[in-house]
Amino acid sequence: MSFISSQKKNIAKMSIVLLSLLFCVSAIFFFVMLYKSANRSESELLGSVSKRIAQQISESLQEMLNVGEGLRELIIAGSGRNYASLGPLADEALARLPYIDSITIAPGAIVRYFFPESRASASIGHDLLDNPDRMRALVEAVRKKSAVLQGPELSAEGKNLAFLRIPVIEGSELWGFVSIAFDADKLLSDLDLVSQFPGLSIAVASSDMEKGDKELFWGEESALSGYSAGLKIGSEDFSWTIYVASLYPYRQVALWGAGLLILVLLSCGLAILAGSLEKEGKAPIGSKEALITIKPFVPKTEPLQESSIEVIKKAEILQEPLAENLVSASLGRPIKETVEGPAQEKIILRDQEIEKEAENKESAAPKEKIASARSVLVVDDSEVNRDLLLRMLTLKGYEARAVSSAEAALESLRVKSFDIMLIDCVMPEMDGYALAQKIRAEDISQQKGLQSALPRPVLIAMSPRHDQEEAEKCAKAGFDSLLVKPFTMTALDQQIRLIFDDKRIG
Repeated sequence: MSFISSQKKNIAKMSIVLLSLLFCVSAIFFFVMLYKSANRSESELLGSVSKRIAQQISESLQEMLNVGEGLRELIIAGSGRNYASLGPLADEALARLPYIDSITIAPGAIVRYFFPESRASASIGHDLLDNPDRMRALVEAVRKKSAVLQGPELSAEGKNLAFLRIPVIEGSELWGFVSIAFDADKLLSDLDLVSQFPGLSIAVASSDMEKGDKELFWGEESALSGYSAGLKIGSEDFSWTIYVASLYPYRQVALWGAGLLILVLLSCGLAILAGSLEKEGKAPIGSKEALITIKPFVPKTEPLQESSIEVIKKAEILQEPLAENLVSASLGRPIKETVEGPAQEKIILRDQEIEKEAENKESAAPKEKIASARSVLVVDDSEVNRDLLLRMLTLKGYEARAVSSAEAALESLRVKSFDIMLIDCVMPEMDGYALAQKIRAEDISQQKGLQSALPRPVLIAMSPRHDQEEAEKCAKAGFDSLLVKPFTMTALDQQIRLIFDDKRIG
């Protein structure tokens, strides 16, 4: 049976370990899935937003490109090479699209027409090729034979101006360029991107056509680490790139999740460790041979030495302070404790010594005296203790009765006298100390005229405490002797015999 029980314990322990490991693996799996899911959701969201913003900017650029294409067609037709024919279309575009700063028309690369006309005097005759950036943009437009987006760059007025360079080609020959300058900051602000997409960081950067570098000109720099979308009009790619990032990226959430995962793993590890330490910390229970321990007498709140016995006589209590000494029946040697003060060592009684002394006295005394039945009244509020003591006393040849309270004990004394009373000190309502005082004060047995083997009953206290204060308290209450719980029946029997021998009653 012990082997089967051990197997069951091992299986239970292994189950706890496996269950903890399963929790750890599950926590890791859920964390990985949560991380991937958050990453995928954020990627899809930011990618979609960046494309949507690119589409909105493309629509605004497309409107300006349509204006440029209209002017280019007038020039190619030959009828639009003067202010009268070009002015209405240019003025209408300036009024309708407030972010357009100016429109220039340059045959070759020399500016001939400038809108609005109020600012034309400063730009007429200006050579577009005198600036390296403009020259690169114009060359690229001719090479591609399509519009090119240049800039933006800071103007003399402090505006962040970008340019649409549209080549005008007649047949296979280059006539010149239509250039539309617009305020990039105003165009992007009018789109109100921040309000449209709260919680997101947005940026727009231009790319260098030769170096391939990107230069941020609008938005937050933190967005450059996010998802991007290129600017495209029709099939043509432009040099602007839109970047979108989350203000609360999934990586930050992942850090909190990682912290939670670590706590879960640590908790499982500590649970396993605590279980193993609990198993190791349990002390083995040794076998007890030829010893009856009355465990119900031991209070749960006060730890005592295993099966120790201490017998204190009233005479010793009255003569001198006690030095506490316990006898461990399982180890077979006394364990001595001392108290402060001028106390002398008290007599230490072992089970073996008591039995040996009793045997010597029995051999010297007539058998009839030892075997004579004496009446015992057990007073204890514990039913288990009463039942156990009654059986033990009966086996030793005593006439034993038991009651559950001090009041019941007094009632029993009024109808019958007893030679010995075993009284539990700790009882509800009237405790053992009060009962002993009442018996001594009233001397109930003598008042009723009942016969007894003693002038008055022998009072033996049963207490879980074994200190000097307890011994003095029992003596003051009127007890003849003190038995410290737990004790063996042999010790109880021999103590009763010693008390009767001291009183010289046979």
